[in-house]
Amino acid sequence: MGYFWRKNSKFLIKTVLLSFMCISPFMTSLAMGEEISDHKQEVEKAINLIFNNRNKALINGDSALIKTIFDTNTKYGTWAYDHEKKKMQYIHNWQEKQGIKFTEIKLNIVNRSGTWIITKEWYKDPFADSLYLDNIKAYSSKEFILSQNSTDNNNLDGRRLKAALYAEEYCGAASEGKNGYKYNKKYRDYNPQGGDCANFASQILFEGGKFRKNGAWNYDSGGATRAWLNADGFKNYMINSGRASLIAHGSYDKVYKVSYKMKPGDFVAYEKKGDITHISTVTGNDSRGYALVSCHNTDRNKVPWDLGWSDKNIKFWLVHVNY
Repeated sequence: MGYFWRKNSKFLIKTVLLSFMCISPFMTSLAMGEEISDHKQEVEKAINLIFNNRNKALINGDSALIKTIFDTNTKYGTWAYDHEKKKMQYIHNWQEKQGIKFTEIKLNIVNRSGTWIITKEWYKDPFADSLYLDNIKAYSSKEFILSQNSTDNNNLDGRRLKAALYAEEYCGAASEGKNGYKYNKKYRDYNPQGGDCANFASQILFEGGKFRKNGAWNYDSGGATRAWLNADGFKNYMINSGRASLIAHGSYDKVYKVSYKMKPGDFVAYEKKGDITHISTVTGNDSRGYALVSCHNTDRNKVPWDLGWSDKNIKFWLVHVNY
C-alpha cells in the first residue's frame, strides 16, 4: 500500500501485484526435512531487508540502493533491475503530475503453501510495456488537478452505491479480506483464459447495479456472451444499447479534465492499438475528486483511473452508465 500527502489531505491507493517470489534455497531445505524454526528468522530478516531497501529507494528515487537488491552479473538480474528502476522513475513522474508526494510504502507478504508471495502492492500499472518516460518532465495537468475539490458521494443513487460496494467486496486480492480475498464463486474466473476484467464489470452491473440480463448480455452455467465477457464487446454493448453513454474518448491529456464527471458505477475502457484491452469500474474518488477504479486481472481496489497515462498510444473511453 502507498500512503501519500497532498497538502493536508491524506488518502490511500492500493493495487495488487500478483507476482510470485519463491525463496527457493530455504524452501528446498525445508522440503528436505529441516525444521521451520531454524530458518524462520533468517527468511524474515532477508525478506524485510530486501523490501525495506526497495521501498526506501522508491521513495527517495535512489536507483543505487535498488541495484543492491539484484544480481546484475546475470542477464535476468540486470533486466529486473532495469525494470524496477524504470518503475521508480514512472511513479515519481506520476506523483509530480498529481501534485502529491509519497511518504510511506507498506507491503504485505505471506507464506502460502511453502511459497512467499506479495499480496498487496501500490505502483503496478497493467500496461507494463507502456511506462514511457521520455519528454515527460512538465505537466500541464498538475495545476488543474490541484485546483479541484473533493467529491460528495453521500447522495449517490442507490444502484450506483450497491455497484461500488459489490466491486469492493469481490475485487479479490485487493479487498480488505473479509471475503478471503476471493472472487464471487458464483462466477467462473476467466483470468487463465486471457482476462476477467469485463466479466467482473458485468457482475458489478448485474449483481450490484441490478441491470437485467438479456440475449446479448448474459452469463449462465453454459458460459457468457461476448458482451458480458469481452472488454471490447462490453464497451460496445453498453454504449450501443443505451445502457451507457460516452463522456469522452482520447489520450490522457485530452480526457483528464472531463474525467471529473465520472461517478461511482461508471467505467473506463482502455484502448491500445485500436483494441479495448481492459475495463475498470469507478468506485470512488480521492481527496481532490480524482476518480478511483476497481478491477480484476491484476486485482485493484480504488486506484487512480489513469492506468497507462504516460503512453500517448493508449486511449481512454470514459463511460457514464445510465442507472
